[in-house]
Amino acid sequence: MPLLRATDHARALLRRAQLALAVLAVLIAVPVGVLAGASRADAPAPHHDTARAELLEPALPAEAAVAGDLVPVEAHWLGPRGELHWGTLRAPAGLPAGASVTVALDDSGAIVPPPPPVAGPTATGLAAGLGTLAICWSVLALAGAIWRARLAARDNRALTREWARVEPVWSRRRV
Repeated sequence: MPLLRATDHARALLRRAQLALAVLAVLIAVPVGVLAGASRADAPAPHHDTARAELLEPALPAEAAVAGDLVPVEAHWLGPRGELHWGTLRAPAGLPAGASVTVALDDSGAIVPPPPPVAGPTATGLAAGLGTLAICWSVLALAGAIWRARLAARDNRALTREWARVEPVWSRRRV
């Protein structure tokens, strides 16, 4: 069917432009993901030594604690240079005296919170690439929807003008 209105040509052009821009978005998202993954691979991982701490007393649950909750307990452990340290750490409730738990240590041998899990370079790159692609395609879809709405409004105005001219003749009304 031939295109009869100027807006039909504009819609066809819009479809082709959206397809080309969608492919361009993929071509942009891939390098973004690769660069994000490479930057994550180059970043040094936080370094903490780990040690086994031996509990000096049972980790008795407080009245409100349930087995598995972390409660403060006295313990001792060997630091990174072999020196003996002792202090209070948080251990799962219900562990007996003499039980051991793994703790993270800084360079001085003090207990530090365990490092949060870090996403690997592949996961970081994939998330960055897919996020970029999703944003590009969302903007493209929104722009297309706005443009199509403007074309539909233009068609409606043209139809209203044409119908105002044709309707009296079609209905055999006097003008």
